[in-house]
Amino acid sequence: GGVGAQLTPAVFERAVRHGVGPDGRALRIMPAESYQFLTDDDLAAVAAYVRSRPPVDHELPASSLRLLPRALMLAGAMPLLPAEGIAGAAPRAMTITPSPTGAYGEYLANVGGCKGCHGEHLSGGPRGGPPGPPAANLTPGGQLGKWTEQQFVSTLRTGKRPDGTPLSEAMPWRRTGLMTDDEMHAVWQYLRTVPARPYGGR
Repeated sequence: GGVGAQLTPAVFERAVRHGVGPDGRALRIMPAESYQFLTDDDLAAVAAYVRSRPPVDHELPASSLRLLPRALMLAGAMPLLPAEGIAGAAPRAMTITPSPTGAYGEYLANVGGCKGCHGEHLSGGPRGGPPGPPAANLTPGGQLGKWTEQQFVSTLRTGKRPDGTPLSEAMPWRRTGLMTDDEMHAVWQYLRTVPARPYGGR
């Protein structure tokens, strides 16, 4: 089986929220910078789900970094070790009530990793790290500011913009499409409150 049964609540929290493994080493490419905002209740729910899965015997080979990721990491252009960028405990609630509000939408955007690609201010632009498409401006200062809520929801569910062009495969629309209507509305409400910024300010 896997390591799930061996993870105590404290070890699981340290891995998910802080990107640190049971041996004290930083975990590579663990999106802890987003997961650090999980409420206590949601983190416990994720842990319970992981422990509920049937064990699978699957021996993984030792991980290693290829030349490009290693060079980018050494140059500081690719955050392979998110633990290094997490300073202390992020402010978080013990629980949060799902609701179609901007406050809940901000929570979903934080734990969903929106800022990891679109930038701290959600204004998009080229990302640091390996070559890839630049992220879109999600503030009212970008194209999203001209969309309706219906167009926003349709795009996140179908992977196609209002003009019919497809989203980049880097955008996980197949996952965002699983959100409920209330969750979609909450994220939309949150994005309406973000200050408008020019494209590329990250």
